Amino acid sequence: MSPIPHPDAKLWNKGVAAIKVPAELVEQYKAQFPDIADKVMAVNQVGVMDKDSKTSFAAGISEEADLGDAVIGDVYVTVGDGDGYDSTDGSIVLNSTMTTAEVAGIGSLAPGKSDIANRFNGLIVKVNAGDGTMVIDCKTVGKNTLNVKVGEAEPQAFVKSDRGTIEVAYRVDKETCVYIYGAEQEVADDTEAAKAHQVAACRPLSRAAALSASASENCVKIYAVGVSQSTGINHTLIDGNSPIIGYYTLDCVKIEQPNAPGIYVVRRADGSNYKLVIK
Repeated sequence: MSPIPHPDAKLWNKGVAAIKVPAELVEQYKAQFPDIADKVMAVNQVGVMDKDSKTSFAAGISEEADLGDAVIGDVYVTVGDGDGYDSTDGSIVLNSTMTTAEVAGIGSLAPGKSDIANRFNGLIVKVNAGDGTMVIDCKTVGKNTLNVKVGEAEPQAFVKSDRGTIEVAYRVDKETCVYIYGAEQEVADDTEAAKAHQVAACRPLSRAAALSASASENCVKIYAVGVSQSTGINHTLIDGNSPIIGYYTLDCVKIEQPNAPGIYVVRRADGSNYKLVIK
């Protein structure tokens, strides 16, 4: 039997009713750690979202649902302390945020095949190989951004102060996970806020069952997620197969990853360029 780390080492079982691991590891965990055997459960799996389909949260979510590890339609939901469902407007509320370091540590982990429920706060959608467009009905509140990461490509940040759709065109050569989550807007490295970010990035995520939540002054609200076959120049195109090597203004000035509304040019390692539109 291969050695596996005790969940206490990463605080997996602090404040949670269950420890989620891949189905094939459930018995191994129970046998190796009998003191937490009653908490070990298989993480849920989610199927591929077909193109021209959508999962809306407007119909409501049962109060019995554990949104720390749930499949709603074609969307995998795993949220943390303070997150949940707002029945007043039919949205998944992400009050929590993830740091760049935390997201980088996820790589391309998939629901049902990893311990992603212990590491990630947000929504995950699986898409088939090819071109398509993620369509996210959402709203950002305060300083938080909605971030989208296609496979192992660089995450893209969006601000949507009024409820509306964000369209993210993608191109992948295999079945790929798309990660949707909240993040704080980037801060300068020499500020106290940046230092706090660095400390937070070293902390393991707190996992908790979230049955309901109210939006805070800094949050992301997600009403629906879908996949469309269409792609276009006015969409953000994320090629999950080629890394980003630079961002540029329309005046050809290279900048750091953009967050402010506007039109930017994204240059990739394969020589391709795409327009990034932040509304």
